Amino acid sequence: MIDPSVFWEITEDVSHLHDKIYEMIAHASSIGKPMIIHFSVHELGIDQESRSAKLSEYLEHGMMCLQFDDDIIDLDEPTNYIEETFNIIHEHQREDTPNITLDKARITEEYKTTDYIVYSAYRAIKDIDVRAIIIYTENGYTATMLSAYRPHIPVIAFTKNDAAYRYINLLWAVR
Repeated sequence: MIDPSVFWEITEDVSHLHDKIYEMIAHASSIGKPMIIHFSVHELGIDQESRSAKLSEYLEHGMMCLQFDDDIIDLDEPTNYIEETFNIIHEHQREDTPNITLDKARITEEYKTTDYIVYSAYRAIKDIDVRAIIIYTENGYTATMLSAYRPHIPVIAFTKNDAAYRYINLLWAVR
């Protein structure tokens, strides 16, 4: 487990900044928390190839959400840019399914039964032809933990809790 104190260190050496950002993203992803990365069009790149390379790096470390800066409205075709970026992320999402064994699964004492059910659902995705998972969640925990396994199929979550609804909309593969 990554020591959370590494995220708050201030360093003069900028070369370690990307490594620290990637560590922070990976840590948040491993516990099922959404990590939102804010990019300007200038940072992300105009051409699709450089954008794909940069996004792939962040997605491989566990980025779940992308937020654009206001400079996107200065583009000639901002909707095309957004659609192309979505397609890059969507393709990566379908390809990026980790192989997690039970000894590496996140099983907590407080939610032991739920965690085993979530892990079993993840294994079912890997072993049989499942096209989607539909779950009901009271507080968003089940959707969060399933999202942490980064499934390549949609997870359709229902909840009557407004806060959980807003939260699970940020998660990987959850609709």
